[in-house]
Amino acid sequence: MLTIIILLVGNTQELLDYYGLSGTKHVIKQSAGHAISTGLGKIDTFSFTDKVVTFMVWALIGVLCFSVVQVIARIYREIEEEEKLSSNRYVHPKTFTRGVFWRRVALDFLGVVVGLALLIGGLYCLLAYVLPIALTYTQSFLTGVSVVHAGSLVVGFFMLYGWTLILAIVLKYIVNRHRLFTR
Repeated sequence: MLTIIILLVGNTQELLDYYGLSGTKHVIKQSAGHAISTGLGKIDTFSFTDKVVTFMVWALIGVLCFSVVQVIARIYREIEEEEKLSSNRYVHPKTFTRGVFWRRVALDFLGVVVGLALLIGGLYCLLAYVLPIALTYTQSFLTGVSVVHAGSLVVGFFMLYGWTLILAIVLKYIVNRHRLFTR
């Protein structure tokens, strides 16, 4: 469904042009802009608006700062816990070696870095290359529905669907990397 929605939204301009509705784009834009500006003007007349907006801005800043502090604290707790686990205070199996333990910790960190790099690279490729190419393929079918153009629709759809599936797999890898390497 996500792929179909992306393809339809991405081809909206071409569909409006093809069906002769390009003028409605301006009408919708003007009426929506007028409705939003009128609504915001009415909301701005209330006496509590400035306080609410200030509260919302600082709440957003607070949530972002809290998130950063939580990430730093979590990383510190994990390192502290791993240091305790490798110490002599705990009874370890005979096969336990600190080198192997710290190698696993380093591989886990490397797995996160590689996963995030793959995710960022995949998103960039999706937005810069795959999406424009897929929209070009599907545009010919959506503007001139025929059996001849059905092949290009299928190619564009599966190109975008495949890339979305790859990004979902990378996200699942990042989330489940502990289970993959600890067994």
